[in-house]
Amino acid sequence: MSCDRRHNLPIFLHPAAVSRHATAGHWAIDLPNAANEKFVADFRAAYKRDPSFYAAQGYNAANFINSVVVAVKGDLTDKERIRAAMERADYASVRGPCRYAS
Repeated sequence: MSCDRRHNLPIFLHPAAVSRHATAGHWAIDLPNAANEKFVADFRAAYKRDPSFYAAQGYNAANFINSVVVAVKGDLTDKERIRAAMERADYASVRGPCRYAS
């Protein structure tokens, strides 16, 4: 493994390389969309640390559930309306625009 002599770090950990990383995960802290930027900023302000993948999943799940409850105006007895609202996935995901395949 080669190292960058200025920082004594392996090349893949060099600060310039880290800012351009790719991930196989479903979410990354630097995804460039408004919902993610707000989530990361709010999380850092509240907890004084970076959010984890699990925090992003929980945030998305809560926003998804909230969007469904709002769409059916709190009436959780109408399963067809709930299903339709879930299929729309009408919320600002930290992962960017999403839709469910049928």
